[in-house]
Amino acid sequence: MRFHLPVVNFLRTRPLLSLHLLIWGLFFTIVWSHQFIPSPAGIAAGSLGSWSDGAAHLTYATNIAYHSRFPQFLPIFYDHPFTYSFAADLLTALLVRSGVNLFTAYTGLGLLLSLSFVYLLYRFYQLFLNSSTGAIVASWLFLLSGGLGFIWFFQDAARSGLLSTLLRPPHEYTHIAEVALEWINPITSELIPQRAFLLGLPIGLIILTYLWKLTTKPKNIQPSYTLAAAILLGFMPIIHPHTFIVLCFVTAFILFRTIILKPQNRFSLKPLLTLITISSIISLPLIITFILPAAGSGFIRFYPGWLAQTKDINWLWFWLLNWGAFPLIVLLGTFFLGSSQRRFLVPFIFIFIASNLFLFQPFDWDNSKLLTWVYLVLSAPAAVTITTLFDRRVGNRFLAVALFVILTFSGSLDASGLLNPLRAPLPMYTKEELNLASWVNANTAPDSLFLTSDRHSHPVPNLTGRNILMGYRGWLWTYGIDYRDREKQVADIYSGSDTGLSLALYYGINYVVVGPSELEQFRPNLAFFRHSTKLVYQSPHYSIFQLH
Repeated sequence: MRFHLPVVNFLRTRPLLSLHLLIWGLFFTIVWSHQFIPSPAGIAAGSLGSWSDGAAHLTYATNIAYHSRFPQFLPIFYDHPFTYSFAADLLTALLVRSGVNLFTAYTGLGLLLSLSFVYLLYRFYQLFLNSSTGAIVASWLFLLSGGLGFIWFFQDAARSGLLSTLLRPPHEYTHIAEVALEWINPITSELIPQRAFLLGLPIGLIILTYLWKLTTKPKNIQPSYTLAAAILLGFMPIIHPHTFIVLCFVTAFILFRTIILKPQNRFSLKPLLTLITISSIISLPLIITFILPAAGSGFIRFYPGWLAQTKDINWLWFWLLNWGAFPLIVLLGTFFLGSSQRRFLVPFIFIFIASNLFLFQPFDWDNSKLLTWVYLVLSAPAAVTITTLFDRRVGNRFLAVALFVILTFSGSLDASGLLNPLRAPLPMYTKEELNLASWVNANTAPDSLFLTSDRHSHPVPNLTGRNILMGYRGWLWTYGIDYRDREKQVADIYSGSDTGLSLALYYGINYVVVGPSELEQFRPNLAFFRHSTKLVYQSPHYSIFQLH
């Protein structure tokens, strides 16, 4: 009798899919293993995304992990309600509370979510296109998406040499702000740095796959599947609000079409109403608690042209630079789709239009979080165009390969840069700062309030979860928080003035940190702190003073 392991059987029967999963599995394993690099000097970040956004997520994860109850205030802006899509950071926090090292928990969860996304992305495309080959092509089109930045790559290669440009690229090729290239590759701009999106994408794909099945085979939908999709959609406001907006719009569109245009389709109406009812019961309290308090005047405003307006260039030229031939290839692909497939694309066209007319948050680039879902779904008809051309004649095969390369070249350059062994790590925490964080964790109460600079990678908020009076202004602005008065108050406290002392007592500040970033940003009155407070920690570059 012969026995075959399931993995061996899978490799034999589905070699192309096996190769696809193997390549992306190795890619993300290598990438995530190099996101936080320990050394005798401290810890460095392996990518700009982990160095920048990663600091914020470490702050939220440690704040949740090291407190006995859920945070009442935003860790980086004391007294402001905790308004943030925290689900991904909560998962990291739970791993930390179970004893996993902070950086291991962060990168391990990142790898698991990335691998889940790759498979669920393939699965959605495979069901939508009813083609494994088309699903793999669509997956690569999305994961390696980028605009026409490869034109600048060839210009750089002509000046500096091909090998030198590949090994030491002077900039990203999906993000060259001075020429209005803003469609940044989703791996480098979303999967690695944006934890909320990293969790929102695979969960969003589960719900999107459900909606596709609901519109095509409603009789086969099991009540348990509807319940699971409803629960996941209900929690989406704290997972990823932009994905929640997209899925709600798609669901509303399907409901409208079912009731108004096809009222006889009773099989899809019942599970659809169940989905909406249960998800609304779950999501409304979350929206009221975590979303509405953050939605001020900077949210949802008329902004025609999106970033074309910011860059002051023609709107069509902007999209030609950023999406290249993608819209035309998508249009051609729709002619090979069935009517149900074409109908499923319609709400995403409306989302594209809305994203070019309105902003849905203070930071204009964040509309790309909506447009990512548009590109993801439209990659399916784009893949149909390429696979159809490839299946016809030899001449068409050359054209199909050329189109695939054009659509993925810029994204490939930036994504492969994450594997570049010559890429210099970005220093994040020195050994001295790691020791400082260990002291704070061991010797101060988790609910202590610290005064620090607004350095984004400050070890106190990042590594100890302690609340600080005011953190990085770039994050606060994207949250719609007006920090100008608070910034002046922090400066007054560091000055050691009577006003500053009153403010410190008013907020109940327990500890004041004076280190390189505080000295540079606020020029603290060290004589005042040495005379009027208690020095409780001292290292070559850092001092911590206890106020009360």
